[in-house]
Amino acid sequence: MILPMACTHGVGRVVTTTDGILSTPAASHLIRTSSGCIGGIILSASHNPGGPEEDFGVKVNGANGGPAPEKLSDAIHLATLNLESYAIAEAATVCLGRPGRHQLGTTAVVSAQVWAHLP
Repeated sequence: MILPMACTHGVGRVVTTTDGILSTPAASHLIRTSSGCIGGIILSASHNPGGPEEDFGVKVNGANGGPAPEKLSDAIHLATLNLESYAIAEAATVCLGRPGRHQLGTTAVVSAQVWAHLP
């Protein structure tokens, strides 16, 4: 869902992981180490209430990899309350099963392996 919406709205580059699955700390690392990254959207089954059963969360992290400031989160939430419509590109499926670069309309999709080296 995120990739077709990003494509529709002119996002130039999306960086994700192989299979699109990673932990929140790994997402933070990916955001901080991706050149030119201004932030990230994390879809999670978590304690962050969302969805019909309040078991699905959307986290927005800033360029520093940490949670977006509350002021920004509040502004995003307010904007969602005023949506009258949204657009999703009808685009080809992008295989995230292995690392690589893909093109989805005008959006470059980079599927990367993320490794955290622990001391």
